[in-house]
Amino acid sequence: ENLYLGATYKYKMDLSYDDGRFLMYNASGDKTTEAIAKTEITLPAQTDIALGYQISSSIYLELDATYTQWSSVKELDLRFFPLGQDCGEGCSSIPPKPQEKEELNWEDTWFIRAGLDWRINNMVQVSSGIGYEFSPVPDTTLSPLLPGSDRTPVTLGTSILIPSTSIKIDASYMIVYFIPRTII
Repeated sequence: ENLYLGATYKYKMDLSYDDGRFLMYNASGDKTTEAIAKTEITLPAQTDIALGYQISSSIYLELDATYTQWSSVKELDLRFFPLGQDCGEGCSSIPPKPQEKEELNWEDTWFIRAGLDWRINNMVQVSSGIGYEFSPVPDTTLSPLLPGSDRTPVTLGTSILIPSTSIKIDASYMIVYFIPRTII
């Protein structure tokens, strides 16, 4: 009765973005290009598994693992068109390039998390958590366009229940440490 188990699966989803506005400015701040941007992208499938345990009446521990199938995201394909016209695969008159295709070849990854809730009394609860997320970006496709590194999020929060009301005040803080990455 003190052990909890949860699982979810989110199927991959294909998205199209057809009417994005693309603006380019020069170093003086003058607009040099205005165009429409189009792209299609696949959001990856995710599987989540969580295990919770009520250690005591005031302490709850949860462990969570997410497996993301980033390998379904093969490329980022951006196409630019002059305002008011659709040039098919691209228009050579639009800088910087009429079509920007970035090969991604991302890898499937895990995101592991642990959290602890401590109910100090009937009015105050403190929460904390830590995780480790592996980057899906391999060395061969790492770029400034879509940077990637492993990261560690750390969280701290509190909830305070106002006596004689149903009002609860929540406050939280999260900092994410990005692990430095060196490519040789």
